[in-house]
Amino acid sequence: MFELVFSDYTSYLFESENNSFRYYFYAEKKDQILHIILLADNQIIGFINPWNYNDDWEIVSVAAEKGYGYKMHEAVMDFIYPKWIIPVRNRAIQPELINTYIKFIDRPDVETEKITKNDENFVKISEEYDNWFNRRYRLKNKLNINFENADYNFVKRAGLKFFEKKYPWKSKTTLD
Repeated sequence: MFELVFSDYTSYLFESENNSFRYYFYAEKKDQILHIILLADNQIIGFINPWNYNDDWEIVSVAAEKGYGYKMHEAVMDFIYPKWIIPVRNRAIQPELINTYIKFIDRPDVETEKITKNDENFVKISEEYDNWFNRRYRLKNKLNINFENADYNFVKRAGLKFFEKKYPWKSKTTLD
């Protein structure tokens, strides 16, 4: 349906200025849980659900059309700026997301910080995944995305329906 072609970080980051992209959010439980959806031409192309976890924002669920997963992570990082995001702590992560985190480590516009064994957000995991999994991520500068507040039924229910359509839970999701 949608696919991005990478040319450089400037166009990669700011293609959201495209007028057909619209971000909607709903915050609940005293702003401790967020739901963000991305629409393009009135179709959902992304959903992300971070929860505040020990002062970081844990990406509990995310689903996006191919090439838009990073946009959903950027949206959260912009919304919560200057706070950090972290991968879901229960290790139930779609393997497709691994590349998003690995690319964030090398991006000059994203700051990362290793989560050490003494940190309350540290999770013991295979060395193969530790470098990107036990790490915090945030934007170096706010993107100033225009988010529109929307009601619960629109954002959460539409987002969860999109997520369930993309991931019917028939594939491996736990990193061991």
